[in-house]
Amino acid sequence: MNPEVSEFKYKPLTCKELVARYQEEENHPEGSLIRFNLGSNEYVGTLTQPITNDNQDNIAAEIIFNPAPINESMLVARVEPSEPESRIALFYRNGDIYEPIENMVRMNSQDPFYNDELDIFGDVEILETDEQGNVLNYQTHFYRFNKDIRNMESIAIGPPKMKDIRLVKLEEGKIGVFVRPQGEKYQEGKIGYFEIGSLDDLQAGLDSWEERADMLMDYFAEKEWGGINYATQLEDDRIGVIGHIAHFQDGKKNYYAFEAIYDPQTGEMSEAQIIAAASDLSPELGVKPIKKDLGLVTFPGGIYKNKERKTILVCGVADDCAAQFPLKKPLWNGLRPMSELESF
Repeated sequence: MNPEVSEFKYKPLTCKELVARYQEEENHPEGSLIRFNLGSNEYVGTLTQPITNDNQDNIAAEIIFNPAPINESMLVARVEPSEPESRIALFYRNGDIYEPIENMVRMNSQDPFYNDELDIFGDVEILETDEQGNVLNYQTHFYRFNKDIRNMESIAIGPPKMKDIRLVKLEEGKIGVFVRPQGEKYQEGKIGYFEIGSLDDLQAGLDSWEERADMLMDYFAEKEWGGINYATQLEDDRIGVIGHIAHFQDGKKNYYAFEAIYDPQTGEMSEAQIIAAASDLSPELGVKPIKKDLGLVTFPGGIYKNKERKTILVCGVADDCAAQFPLKKPLWNGLRPMSELESF
């Protein structure tokens, strides 16, 4: 067992303690805004990392004249107007601005995510809202990412009222599944993990997650919560994760991006290490939460390598904008993802 893992299973640090430790560190990422061409009173809430797989040029060729074959050309983002209805849309990069692609929209959806190792796209479909626009019911959908965001192949649907379900490619074709149930004993959100034999088993696995999942019931401090946003198998067969950890402070929700290493053999996860916060953006950018119940919010979308091979974390910030954070120190104690090794 890795000595850094188990000590904090029973006595986790609070968000306040993790943030205080993060603020003492040097080399914080210098965050910058990701610019989108949107209509008036529209803003980006959450987003995926740029699509960097082989399909991007095929997708781009269908919808963009003279697409640029670079690895930062396309991404999917949640767009919200001042009204309650939200949608997700596909954008392409045009210079320093992401432009929406006409008709590449999915209505009544939120929180898109993309797994570049499995070429799987997902979002959260809003099933029911009240008269004030508050979401009452929702489900996570998984799709094979083809050429059209409107007509993708559905492969699985998550349980009602469960977000932050993420997949990780393992060796021998297996798939790891992170879940994040809420309510009753799970309170605002606990992390769980189980494995399936292949993507063909995903629906059955999600239908029986309660019997399958090893739950990290004590990973977050009392009255705090979080979930996994991105996961990749590391060279030592453990799983590197990027997630969010959150708490209430002065009546407002505060979210931070963290990294950790999950060991599927022991069912334990190393202590969360905050890697980005809304405070890493310059005050001159004027980022302010749109919603009254939000404070400092940094919600991870994923990571990617830019043309200089630097690791970039993309996040939704304050439900108001999107930002990118060039990470200045290695993730996961410097362990490499298996996807970067030729044998994977």
